[in-house]
Amino acid sequence: MIHSYHEDVHEVGLVDGCPRCRQQAERPLDTLDNKMLRALFDRLASRAVARSLNEGLAMDNLRSDRQKALRIQELDAGDLVR
Repeated sequence: MIHSYHEDVHEVGLVDGCPRCRQQAERPLDTLDNKMLRALFDRLASRAVARSLNEGLAMDNLRSDRQKALRIQELDAGDLVR
């Protein structure tokens, strides 16, 4: 899937109405580059408001992914290999 024409997402965030931006918002860890992930985590940390619905979805998904990662860290290594 390709982006519709719009400004660089590193500058304006994930754009509403763009199918690729929507796909990236749904699976940010799998689809976004490190620069974009850092920017979104920074926005989360500063409690910034999402600039679009797609950016809001990406931020919500990253928040959920972060909570899952923290939960996994609480497990013993032996719990993960059974």
